[in-house]
Amino acid sequence: MSKFKQSVYTPEHRGKMGNIVFSKNHYGPYDKLKTNPINKNTPSQRKVRDSLGNLSHIWSNNLNEAQYAGWRMIANKITYTNTSGNKYHPVPRDVFTAFNSNLSNVGLPIKLDPPKKLSVQSFSSFRVEITFDNDNQDILLFFNKPINEDTRLMITATRLLSNGRSYFRHDFFKNIGFIDSGFKSGDSLLSLYRSFPAFNHDFFGSFQIAFHIRPVSCSSGYSKVEKEISASVYQIIA
Repeated sequence: MSKFKQSVYTPEHRGKMGNIVFSKNHYGPYDKLKTNPINKNTPSQRKVRDSLGNLSHIWSNNLNEAQYAGWRMIANKITYTNTSGNKYHPVPRDVFTAFNSNLSNVGLPIKLDPPKKLSVQSFSSFRVEITFDNDNQDILLFFNKPINEDTRLMITATRLLSNGRSYFRHDFFKNIGFIDSGFKSGDSLLSLYRSFPAFNHDFFGSFQIAFHIRPVSCSSGYSKVEKEISASVYQIIA
C-alpha cells in the first residue's frame, strides 16, 4: 500500500484503475494493488446473498400496485449522501430490501406494506465495559434511556483486536444479534457476543473490541443508518 497527497493535479481518487485500487481511511488517501478474495463464498456471505435474493424475488412477484406506489413515496422521503457529497433518493426496491433486512436481522417477519411513518427511537450515547470479578468475565452495555416496545437494537461487533488501532474497517464487524425492551442498561452482552463462534472470547492481555448499535423500528424496519452509534471498549491487563 502506498500513500499519496492530494493536489489540484491529483484530486481525491476512488474506485479502480487497471490493477490499482484507490481508497481513503483515517490516515488519508492511499492506493494498493487489486487483490481477489481467497474465499468468495463464506457461510455468512451465502446467508446474506440468499436473504437479499429472496427479498428481490418477493419485490418482483408478491407486491401489488398500491404497495409499489407506497414504497416509491417512502423512497422519496429518504435522502442519502454519497461519497462525493451529493444527495439522492434511494431506489424503492433498495428501501424495501433494507427495511426488511433490518426486520429479519432482529427476528421479525418481512412486511409487504410500506410503513405509515418513518421514525425510530433515538439514543444519544452507548457505553460498553468489560468487567472481571474473581476471574469471571463479562461485557456490559450502558445507554441513556430504556428501550421502548417498538425498538430492537441490532448489534454488530469485532473480534478481539490489538491495541493501537485507531479505526475499524466495516468488514471487521459481524452481526451478533439483537436486544429488545427486556434488556436494561448495564445488562450483560457476553452470551450474545459468545454466540458468534468465530470470535475469540478469552478477554486477556491487551486488546480492543468495537461494537455498532443500530436502533431498528419493529413496526417498519426503519433505521437511521447515518446515525449508527459506535461503542468501543479497551482492556489492558498488566
